[in-house]
Amino acid sequence: MANSHSSPVIVNVYDMSSLNEYISNIGLGVYHTGVEVYEREYCYGGHQFGGSGIFEMVPRDTENLGPNYTFKTSIIIGCTDFTYRDVCTILNTMEKEFLGDQYHLLRKNCNHFSSAFVEILCGATLPKWINRLASVSTKLPFIEKSIPKEWLTPLQQSDEEVTRSRANNQPHPLISRRSTTGSMFSLPPTPNRTSSSQTTTSTTSPGEQWRRFQMQVSNYFSRTSNGATNGTGGSSSTSMSTPPTEKSSRRRPS
Repeated sequence: MANSHSSPVIVNVYDMSSLNEYISNIGLGVYHTGVEVYEREYCYGGHQFGGSGIFEMVPRDTENLGPNYTFKTSIIIGCTDFTYRDVCTILNTMEKEFLGDQYHLLRKNCNHFSSAFVEILCGATLPKWINRLASVSTKLPFIEKSIPKEWLTPLQQSDEEVTRSRANNQPHPLISRRSTTGSMFSLPPTPNRTSSSQTTTSTTSPGEQWRRFQMQVSNYFSRTSNGATNGTGGSSSTSMSTPPTEKSSRRRPS
């Protein structure tokens, strides 16, 4: 039986609607994932600024992710004996590796973060189908060349918003999220899920920068679709939680 300092580790999977409509003709799906632990979900996304690309959200909150996302399924991947405080420490370490301006749809995406995170938490691995597009593209370079550059990395987006922010003397997008110790993931009073008012993301947070990037992708897709021949859009499915046949767990070192 799980002790009071353990938590299920859940991978929440989302369809990326616009990208799936574009890429479905090559038989590959595009998915976003977040890792849910201690009733919080952690994701990795790109933005144009230096600093962490890891952000926190209410689990399965598609409004927080943006209009390109629909919830697909949850996978109970295992159980961790790391405490909530341990999880915060792990994320503070990982944010140095998963920077927002290093995001790439194929080479360093949300699924790479989720895979690394669940490996640390419970020794598990993501199902291969989740990040198949990235895996296949390493063997078939033409796939990356066929994807609009605007979708691959936020650094290839327009710098208009960056210039406007600097002109208005707005603070660096990460400063307001950091505590006085410089930690992105400072501990709240309890590990319980926060209310909707508490989880509203600041307009200068990594999550907000990620949503701006996704809105730009959506706008690009709309312009491209209007100028191209009409085709049938891919459908996205929503399914209930489906635990795998095996679960992994990792205990804290004594």
